[in-house]
Amino acid sequence: MVNNKYSVRKDAIDLLLKTMVNIAVKEPVATAAHNNIVKLLAARSVKCEIYQNVYRINFLGIKLFKHEKLTKVYYVGDATMDNLGTFMLMENSTVPFVTYLPGFRGFVSTRYTTREDDWRSHNIFNCSAREIRSVKWNSLISPQNRLW
Repeated sequence: MVNNKYSVRKDAIDLLLKTMVNIAVKEPVATAAHNNIVKLLAARSVKCEIYQNVYRINFLGIKLFKHEKLTKVYYVGDATMDNLGTFMLMENSTVPFVTYLPGFRGFVSTRYTTREDDWRSHNIFNCSAREIRSVKWNSLISPQNRLW
């Protein structure tokens, strides 16, 4: 669910999870650009928190007291000048990195959007085309008032 209000777009979630798994470090940010990139990340970045379900007790196959644990936090900034990488910074680190997706030509910051409309499903009907037997359309505009 998106903000406990809307159904989520499965393709958007799948793309983000695939990105998180496959993201790789290209290089650390150049020393000359370090301060500017840190300022940019401080002002305009998306904070990404990754949680895992873990057990407080996991002994000899006995798993008790399941809970969510914060396992990784990083900040996603803008694209690099050549649009082939994305600036990212791990929490509690002082060194930002240029990251990329192997086999992908572009940047990934747009996949970390915080806009609600980018995540919510825009489905009108929750069924497949095969399940629809007929469609009836009633126009609220009379034929003489149409523009075409």
